[in-house]
Amino acid sequence: MKKHQLAVVSMMLLAANACRSGLEQTESSDTVSLRAAYHDQQCHSDVAGIKLIQNEISLANWWQPLANRQFPVKPLPQELGAIDFDKTTLIIVLMGSRPTAGYGIELYDDQAPVQVTALTIPATWKEPARDAMVAQIMTSPCVVISVPAKHYESVAVRDQQGNTLVETRIPPE
Repeated sequence: MKKHQLAVVSMMLLAANACRSGLEQTESSDTVSLRAAYHDQQCHSDVAGIKLIQNEISLANWWQPLANRQFPVKPLPQELGAIDFDKTTLIIVLMGSRPTAGYGIELYDDQAPVQVTALTIPATWKEPARDAMVAQIMTSPCVVISVPAKHYESVAVRDQQGNTLVETRIPPE
C-alpha cells in the first residue's frame, strides 16, 4: 500500500511540475506590437542610446531641448501628443552623431519579443551607399517607438543578424 501511495504522490508532483513549468514558459516569453511613431534626423545625441518615456513630463523633458534648437520652435508632433501613457510606453532609439545625411533607424518587424522583462526591438541602422551624394551635415537620427505599457527592465535593439546595435538597463523608478 505504501509503494502505491508513493507512486501516486510522485506522479502528482511530476504532473504539477510539468504544468507549472509550462505556465512559466508562457508567462516568461511574449511578443508585443510596436510601431515607429516619429523619426527625426536631428535628435542632438552624440552617442547611440535608448531612452524610455512613460509619462507626459518625461516626453516634454525630452522634446523641449529639441524644439528650442529649431527656428521657429518646433511644436510637439500630434502623434506624440496623443499618446495614452496608461496604455503606451515610448522608447527612443538614438543612433548617435553621424557625419552626413542618409543615416537612419528602421524597424524591420512590427512585433518585438519580450523575455520576462527584457524587450528586444527589431531594427536596422541605415547608412548611405558609399557612392551616394549626400548633404555634408552632421546628423543624429532617432526613432520614437510606441509599445504597450509594461514593466521593462532592459531594452535591446538587434538587427536581422542578431547583432546588438544598442542596449540599456532601465533603473527602477
